[in-house]
Amino acid sequence: MKKKLWIWVPFFIFLSTYSYHDKKSYNEGFFSIKEIEIKGINYVNLKDLKNTLKYIKNKNLIFLKTQDFSEASKKIDFVNYIKIKKLYPNKIIITVLEDAPIGIYFEDSGKKHILLENNKIIKNSYYEFDKLPEVQGKRALQN
Repeated sequence: MKKKLWIWVPFFIFLSTYSYHDKKSYNEGFFSIKEIEIKGINYVNLKDLKNTLKYIKNKNLIFLKTQDFSEASKKIDFVNYIKIKKLYPNKIIITVLEDAPIGIYFEDSGKKHILLENNKIIKNSYYEFDKLPEVQGKRALQN
């Protein structure tokens, strides 16, 4: 009898404490993101930003972290940082702080790049800016 008890007690403890949560259904539900509002855009291509952030849609608003957005902000030109405001039950407001273009840099080979406020360079840019100062030369980026 004691031998059977030692088998059944751990079995019942396991059954009473085990709970199965499907990760996909656990992250979706009442607080899943249905609407994303984006503010503060002057230079960023809105289509590129939405494509970068589309993985956030239908994620659970409660479990959303700032780190989810920091990776996305590094991939997008002109973005300095992204501020997130959660509006329950299913909306987030994304405020984008952008780096403004301050000049156009020409390489010796003739390629042009856009210089931003925080000493960032956008290479192979399809953006066109008029009325920006143009710089060229070896030490142009140092000053």
